[in-house]
Amino acid sequence: MSFDDHQLLSERGCGVKVQLSVRQRINRPVAEVYDAVVDPAKLSSYFVTAASGPLVEGATVQWTWGNISSVTIVNELVENRLVVCRWEAHQVDYHTTCRFEFSTNDDGSTTLAITEQGWQSDQAGIDSALDHAGGWQHMALCLKAWIEHGIDLRK
Repeated sequence: MSFDDHQLLSERGCGVKVQLSVRQRINRPVAEVYDAVVDPAKLSSYFVTAASGPLVEGATVQWTWGNISSVTIVNELVENRLVVCRWEAHQVDYHTTCRFEFSTNDDGSTTLAITEQGWQSDQAGIDSALDHAGGWQHMALCLKAWIEHGIDLRK
């Protein structure tokens, strides 16, 4: 759908929802994958350059990538299953909601599903969502390389 089509649907009150979803199969048990996301030392081994603390329910954590940072507020946490947080979306002046869902596959591997929503349905919101989609795909692939093979793809 082009932006012009999207704008037309929005003007007609169709309520276009801007959301992204990324999935990655990781050849490790769910507890190990979950820990690699919530533990700041592990998270900074493959994704962020720094995290101010662990992801625990009710926490406010700052994630940093070089000279860029974002405040992340953890709304919900179910060990080895779910992390829900709100954070400052990139290039727009509002927050979006991220869900990290962890599920065990029949072979013992884990599927990590990341969804994010809450963008406004204008060009700035769509552009931000596209940037985030690439960022979450990068995060999932970096996690897979790091946890399965000990490789930091950022280097």
